[in-house]
Amino acid sequence: GWKIISEECKHPNASYQPAIVSAVLNKRIPFHDNLLLTRWFSMNKGVQRWRVIEYRMTQAMSTVLLFDALDILGRAGEAARLSNVEFSQSLPGIRGSQYKVEGVLLRALQSVNSSEKGDKGINRPSDIRLGLTGSSHETQTQSQSPKKLLRGNITRD
Repeated sequence: GWKIISEECKHPNASYQPAIVSAVLNKRIPFHDNLLLTRWFSMNKGVQRWRVIEYRMTQAMSTVLLFDALDILGRAGEAARLSNVEFSQSLPGIRGSQYKVEGVLLRALQSVNSSEKGDKGINRPSDIRLGLTGSSHETQTQSQSPKKLLRGNITRD
Protein backbone atom coordinates (compact mmCIF):
# COMPACT_ATOMS: atom_id res chain seq x y z
CA GLY A 1 0.00 0.00 0.00
CA TRP A 2 2.88 2.35 0.66
CA LYS A 3 3.97 2.38 -3.00
CA ILE A 4 0.50 3.52 -4.06
CA ILE A 5 0.42 6.26 -1.43
CA SER A 6 3.88 7.56 -2.30
CA GLU A 7 2.92 7.78 -5.99
CA GLU A 8 -0.38 9.44 -5.21
CA CYS A 9 0.99 12.10 -2.85
CA LYS A 10 3.37 14.50 -4.51
CA HIS A 11 5.76 15.33 -1.70
CA PRO A 12 9.51 15.98 -1.94
CA ASN A 13 10.16 13.33 0.68
CA ALA A 14 7.53 10.81 -0.47
CA SER A 15 9.51 7.74 0.60
CA TYR A 16 9.55 8.85 4.24
CA GLN A 17 6.26 7.83 5.86
CA PRO A 18 6.29 10.28 8.80
CA ALA A 19 6.67 13.20 6.36
CA ILE A 20 3.62 12.12 4.34
CA VAL A 21 1.55 11.50 7.49
CA SER A 22 2.51 14.93 8.79
CA ALA A 23 1.65 16.68 5.50
CA VAL A 24 -1.65 14.90 4.79
CA LEU A 25 -3.05 14.00 8.21
CA ASN A 26 -1.40 16.74 10.32
CA LYS A 27 -0.26 14.11 12.82
CA ARG A 28 3.21 13.24 14.02
CA ILE A 29 4.41 9.66 14.16
CA PRO A 30 7.83 8.57 15.34
CA PHE A 31 10.47 7.03 13.13
CA HIS A 32 12.62 4.17 14.40
CA ASP A 33 15.31 2.45 12.37
CA ASN A 34 14.79 -1.26 11.62
CA LEU A 35 18.04 -2.07 13.42
CA LEU A 36 16.75 -0.44 16.60
CA LEU A 37 13.41 -2.24 16.29
CA THR A 38 15.20 -5.57 15.86
CA ARG A 39 17.32 -4.86 18.92
CA TRP A 40 14.24 -4.01 20.98
CA PHE A 41 12.36 -7.10 19.85
CA SER A 42 15.30 -9.46 20.54
CA MET A 43 15.69 -8.27 24.15
CA ASN A 44 13.06 -10.84 25.20
CA LYS A 45 11.37 -8.30 27.44
CA GLY A 46 7.63 -7.84 27.14
CA VAL A 47 7.74 -4.05 27.34
CA GLN A 48 10.27 -3.71 24.51
CA ARG A 49 8.46 -6.20 22.28
CA TRP A 50 5.19 -4.42 22.90
CA ARG A 51 6.88 -1.17 21.90
CA VAL A 52 7.83 -2.66 18.51
CA ILE A 53 4.37 -4.10 17.95
CA GLU A 54 2.74 -0.80 18.87
CA TYR A 55 5.06 1.04 16.46
CA ARG A 56 4.18 -1.31 13.57
CA MET A 57 0.48 -0.97 14.39
CA THR A 58 0.83 2.82 14.27
CA GLN A 59 2.46 2.54 10.86
CA ALA A 60 -0.29 0.25 9.54
CA MET A 61 -3.05 2.48 10.91
CA SER A 62 -1.49 5.59 9.38
CA THR A 63 -1.38 3.83 6.00
CA VAL A 64 -5.09 3.03 6.27
CA LEU A 65 -5.86 6.62 7.27
CA LEU A 66 -3.82 7.91 4.31
CA PHE A 67 -5.78 5.66 1.93
CA ASP A 68 -8.97 7.16 3.36
CA ALA A 69 -7.77 10.78 3.35
CA LEU A 70 -6.51 10.61 -0.24
CA ASP A 71 -9.66 8.67 -1.34
CA ILE A 72 -7.51 6.22 -3.27
CA LEU A 73 -9.97 3.32 -3.16
CA GLY A 74 -12.96 5.42 -4.19
CA ARG A 75 -11.18 6.94 -7.15
CA ALA A 76 -9.74 3.57 -8.19
CA GLY A 77 -13.20 2.02 -8.08
CA GLU A 78 -14.66 4.79 -10.21
CA ALA A 79 -11.76 4.51 -12.67
CA ALA A 80 -12.28 0.74 -12.89
CA ARG A 81 -15.96 1.23 -13.62
CA LEU A 82 -15.37 3.89 -16.27
CA SER A 83 -12.45 2.21 -18.02
CA ASN A 84 -13.95 -1.30 -17.82
CA VAL A 85 -10.92 -2.90 -16.13
CA GLU A 86 -10.59 -4.87 -12.92
CA PHE A 87 -10.44 -2.92 -9.67
CA SER A 88 -6.99 -4.25 -8.77
CA GLN A 89 -5.63 -3.08 -12.13
CA SER A 90 -7.03 0.44 -11.78
CA LEU A 91 -5.07 1.37 -8.67
CA PRO A 92 -2.55 4.14 -9.35
CA GLY A 93 0.87 2.89 -10.35
CA ILE A 94 -0.21 -0.71 -10.96
CA ARG A 95 -0.83 -0.63 -14.71
CA GLY A 96 0.10 1.85 -17.39
CA SER A 97 -2.36 4.12 -19.13
CA GLN A 98 -2.40 1.97 -22.29
CA TYR A 99 -4.20 -0.81 -20.40
CA LYS A 100 -6.90 1.63 -19.26
CA VAL A 101 -7.24 3.21 -22.71
CA GLU A 102 -7.75 -0.25 -24.22
CA GLY A 103 -10.53 -0.84 -21.69
CA VAL A 104 -12.26 2.40 -22.70
CA LEU A 105 -11.91 1.57 -26.40
CA LEU A 106 -13.29 -1.92 -25.82
CA ARG A 107 -16.28 -0.44 -24.01
CA ALA A 108 -16.91 2.01 -26.86
CA LEU A 109 -16.63 -0.79 -29.42
CA GLN A 110 -19.15 -2.90 -27.52
CA SER A 111 -21.51 0.08 -27.44
CA VAL A 112 -21.19 0.60 -31.20
CA ASN A 113 -21.66 -3.11 -31.93
CA SER A 114 -24.76 -3.37 -29.77
CA SER A 115 -26.36 -0.33 -31.45
CA GLU A 116 -25.61 -1.75 -34.94
CA LYS A 117 -27.11 -5.15 -34.10
CA GLY A 118 -30.26 -3.59 -32.70
CA ASP A 119 -29.95 -4.86 -29.13
CA LYS A 120 -32.19 -2.07 -27.88
CA GLY A 121 -34.44 -4.29 -25.80
CA ILE A 122 -31.75 -5.30 -23.30
CA ASN A 123 -30.77 -2.41 -21.05
CA ARG A 124 -28.24 -3.07 -18.33
CA PRO A 125 -28.30 -0.80 -15.25
CA SER A 126 -24.87 0.56 -16.16
CA ASP A 127 -26.14 1.45 -19.66
CA ILE A 128 -29.12 3.31 -18.23
CA ARG A 129 -26.85 5.25 -15.85
CA LEU A 130 -24.52 6.22 -18.69
CA GLY A 131 -27.30 7.06 -21.15
CA LEU A 132 -26.53 4.16 -23.52
CA THR A 133 -30.06 2.75 -23.64
CA GLY A 134 -30.77 3.78 -27.20
CA SER A 135 -34.15 5.20 -26.25
CA SER A 136 -33.62 8.51 -28.06
CA HIS A 137 -32.06 9.58 -31.34
CA GLU A 138 -29.50 11.67 -29.43
CA THR A 139 -28.19 8.62 -27.60
CA GLN A 140 -27.91 6.61 -30.80
CA THR A 141 -25.83 9.29 -32.49
CA GLN A 142 -23.53 9.67 -29.51
CA SER A 143 -22.43 6.03 -29.69
CA GLN A 144 -21.83 5.99 -33.45
CA SER A 145 -18.70 7.14 -35.19
CA PRO A 146 -18.73 10.45 -37.09
CA LYS A 147 -18.09 8.62 -40.36
CA LYS A 148 -21.20 6.45 -39.92
CA LEU A 149 -23.25 9.49 -38.99
CA LEU A 150 -22.14 11.27 -42.15
CA ARG A 151 -22.93 8.18 -44.24
CA GLY A 152 -26.37 7.94 -42.62
CA ASN A 153 -27.15 11.61 -43.35
CA ILE A 154 -26.23 11.21 -47.02
CA THR A 155 -28.57 8.25 -47.53
CA ARG A 156 -31.47 10.05 -45.82
CA ASP A 157 -31.24 13.18 -47.97
